[in-house]
Amino acid sequence: MATKKKETIPVAASALFALFGKTVDDEAVQAVIAASGKVKVEKPGRDGAYVFAKEAGYALLLRPIPGAPRGAPQEVDEIFLHSDGQDGYRGFAFPFGIAAATVNTDLHAQLGPPLAKGFSSDLWKLDGFYVDVVYTQGDVAGVKVNGVYDTYRVLDLRVRAHELEWEQRRRQHDNTAVAAAVARQAKKPAAKR
Repeated sequence: MATKKKETIPVAASALFALFGKTVDDEAVQAVIAASGKVKVEKPGRDGAYVFAKEAGYALLLRPIPGAPRGAPQEVDEIFLHSDGQDGYRGFAFPFGIAAATVNTDLHAQLGPPLAKGFSSDLWKLDGFYVDVVYTQGDVAGVKVNGVYDTYRVLDLRVRAHELEWEQRRRQHDNTAVAAAVARQAKKPAAKR
C-alpha cells in the first residue's frame, strides 16, 4: 500500500519576504510561523538562529545586525526556500518563475546572466531581492538522474534583502568602526611629556 504524499502547507513568498528586518517576536513573523505547521525555533546564538518550517518548505535565518549592541534582538536576514524532499522539507512553490529541478542553462536563458556565479550556485537580483539559486547534480524534486551527474538542476533558493552576505556586512562594519576609532585617536592632542 503506497503512502499518500503529504502536501506542503502553503505560505506566500510575499508574506515571507515581508519579514526581512523583523525579529522573531514581531507579530508578522509570529503570524507566518503560526500558519506554517510544525515549526522549530532555535535559541539565538552569537551568529544567528534558524526557524525551520519543514511542512511549509522554508527556513528563516535570523542574525544580529552588524554593529548592534550585544544582546540586541536578531532579525530575519535570509530566507531559504526548499525543493521537495530536500533535507526533509516539503517543496516550496518557488517565486520569480523558477521551478525546482530546472536545468541551470535553461534558467540562465530565462533570467539572463547572473550577477555572480559560484561552483554550484548563481546569484540574481529579482524583484529587488538577492536570490542565490543553489544547484545539485543529483536527484531533486522527483527528477531522477539515473547515475548521469553532468547537469546542474535547481535545488534551493536563498533569498536576502542585501547584496552582501551577513559575514561580509559584519566585516565591513568592523573595518569602518576600526577606521573611525583610528581617526578619533589621530585627532586627540599629543600627550605632554
